[in-house]
Amino acid sequence: MKKLLNCTHYSNLRGFTRSAIVVFGMMLAIVLVMHPVKAQQKLISLELKDATLEKALEAIKEQTNIDFIFNHEVIATASKKHISIKAATLDEALNKVLENSGFTYKRINNAIVITPDKRLVPESELEVPGLKQTLRGQVIDQDAKSPLPFATIQVMGTDPVRGTTSDLDGNFIIDNLPLGRYTIKASFVGYQDAFVSEVMLGSGKETILNIPLIESLTSLEEIVVTTNGEMLNEMAVVSGKSFDAEETKRYAASISDPARMAQVFAGVAATDDAANEIVIRGNSPNWLLWKLEGVEIPSPNHFAEEGYSSGAISILSSNMLGSSDFYTGAFSADYGNALSGVFDLKLRNGNNQQYEHTFQAGVLGFDISSEGPFSKNYRGSYLFNYRYSTLSLLNNLNIEVSENALPNYQDLSFKVNLPTKKAGTFSIWGIGGLSDVTETYLPDSTHSDYFNGYDDFTKTGMYAAGITHTYFVDDQSYFETVLSSSESYSSEDYKEIDSTRALRPFFFDQLNKQNL
Repeated sequence: MKKLLNCTHYSNLRGFTRSAIVVFGMMLAIVLVMHPVKAQQKLISLELKDATLEKALEAIKEQTNIDFIFNHEVIATASKKHISIKAATLDEALNKVLENSGFTYKRINNAIVITPDKRLVPESELEVPGLKQTLRGQVIDQDAKSPLPFATIQVMGTDPVRGTTSDLDGNFIIDNLPLGRYTIKASFVGYQDAFVSEVMLGSGKETILNIPLIESLTSLEEIVVTTNGEMLNEMAVVSGKSFDAEETKRYAASISDPARMAQVFAGVAATDDAANEIVIRGNSPNWLLWKLEGVEIPSPNHFAEEGYSSGAISILSSNMLGSSDFYTGAFSADYGNALSGVFDLKLRNGNNQQYEHTFQAGVLGFDISSEGPFSKNYRGSYLFNYRYSTLSLLNNLNIEVSENALPNYQDLSFKVNLPTKKAGTFSIWGIGGLSDVTETYLPDSTHSDYFNGYDDFTKTGMYAAGITHTYFVDDQSYFETVLSSSESYSSEDYKEIDSTRALRPFFFDQLNKQNL
């Protein structure tokens, strides 16, 4: 009887021991999970007095070899403070350093990004000091003209690099960029990277870019290609030069004139400074072709003489100019009327998100321009620019600016962009200018050339207007139809002094040219 009792007691003791071991193991596992072993992490110790946030982060980097990503100008707004940390983990040290600083951190791969904590600090206090501006635009396929969604846009030269991605319509926007010049990089899978250099951000208005991407080519194994007779137009690409409004202002003495800007290109020379005549590879300046929105137009210049493609001042304002092309030879058949060179100009679209109005005054004239959307829920926009001669305005105020010759001119440019959901995009555009100059020489009786006086009045003008309809068949093809009208004229009324000291008509010449 005693042996039986002893065996039962021993069996119960073994079961109790096994249960106790299992419970103890579970409790130990829970403790290990809730309290990580600090010995596996490198502990951080800091003792800094009156230290900046950047200095504290550099001290942590020296002890952990962890890379930190932050904006130097932004974290410079954090207050200096004393920091005392002993044997702390990385998270504990960062929480201590960033305490009450208005910043937080986030782990991304093997780096830590320091960003402002918008929950603690007002957004206005987190911005970098100085004037800011917005950069907007659209990324499109260069051939199909279709938008490229989810393309990557980067502002090079910023620390850290600012960037964004385009939406479903290829549009992108980058806010709060400091004023200055930037290089913009656009990239998309299957396309070559595009770089737009010297993009100027000014305080007066937003900068809007249209970035076309070219499909990238991949080397494949040998294949058989059968041509269907399509023209490649390789020579036009070789002799072509793309430019925009910013480039017309960058070159010395170009005065925002595309023709004067082209004088710095290889194979191009100027005749004199009085007009924007250019000689391309020895050919006559009169053989230069001007195209606007894909159609041929008369010379868009003030004081353009009969049969000439040049003038003293450009009618087209640089505020209206979009991405355009200049060809110096070997053009394709669509430039059939050109024997010297081609200016293929494009007007940009207006800002379709907010209104912008600009007034500027200079030697060439007083400019007034305006652009903006028609409504908040519609992507259409308008853009116009009007300019009036400064010298003419001063003369109207009875301020003498010239004894003999007085040039007067004014011009107007506009473009209205009207996109639709199913019918494509309609654009209404036009440019026009009026100019005249009176040159008078009436000597009195004290001069030896008493009877050689004259009065010469010259008047010139032009306009070009049209409607463009672009319809996208699919992502790879589109139709474009342009209906346009243009006209140019010039006249000269020359009078001489006769023997009675009266001005008599000597000759009158007038020329009109109209295209539909």
